[in-house]
Amino acid sequence: MNDITIHNLNYNYYNRIKNTSTKALDNVNLSFGRGMRIVVCGKNGAGKSTLLSILAGKKLIKEEQVLVFNRPVFHDTALTNRIGFVGEWWSDEYAMNITIKDFFSQYSSSKRYKILLKLFDIDENKLISSISKGEKKKVQILVNLIKRKDIYIFDEATESLDLISRKLLLDVKNYTSLAEYIFDNMMKEIKERDNIDNVD
Repeated sequence: MNDITIHNLNYNYYNRIKNTSTKALDNVNLSFGRGMRIVVCGKNGAGKSTLLSILAGKKLIKEEQVLVFNRPVFHDTALTNRIGFVGEWWSDEYAMNITIKDFFSQYSSSKRYKILLKLFDIDENKLISSISKGEKKKVQILVNLIKRKDIYIFDEATESLDLISRKLLLDVKNYTSLAEYIFDNMMKEIKERDNIDNVD
C-alpha cells in the first residue's frame, strides 16, 4: 500500500492584476511507500517547491488529487500532526533576541532535543539574532525534527549547511529513526536515495 498517492495533479498560479495564469504542475502522477527517501530534481521554476508544499498540505487542491495515508492532504487537518514540512525559511533579516535554549524551552530537558543538538552541532546558548544563515537553518530543521512525525518534507534544506550537517540531515533516518520520508530538491546529495523523481 502506498502512503502517498498523487493522481492527475495540476496546479496553476493566477495573476489577478494581469488576468493570466501560469501552470506550475501538469498532470503529475506519483506514489510512495513507507520508509522511502525521495529526491525531487528539476530546473528552477519547474514546480518542485510547489509540489512539496502541496504534499505538506499547504496549498488548496481537489481532494482526490493527493492522498496521504489515504486521506486528502489539504482537507484533512489532522494530517498536520503527521507531516513535518521544512521549507518556509526565515529571511536573512529575521531576528529573534532569545537564546536557542529559550526558543526550545518546552523541549530543553528531553533526550531527543539533546541528541539533535549534538548531531547538528548547535550551541543552544547563542542568540538566534546573532547566528549565521546556516545556523538559522539548523534551528528551523530542529523545530520539525524535535516533533515525531510520520513524514518529513524538506525543501532546499541542505542549502547553507556545512557538509557534515548535510550528511546528517540526509541520513537522519538511518541512525535516529526520526523520518519515514525525506524529500529534497537539491542535486548535490542524490546518491544512495531510494528514488529520484524529475519535475520538468
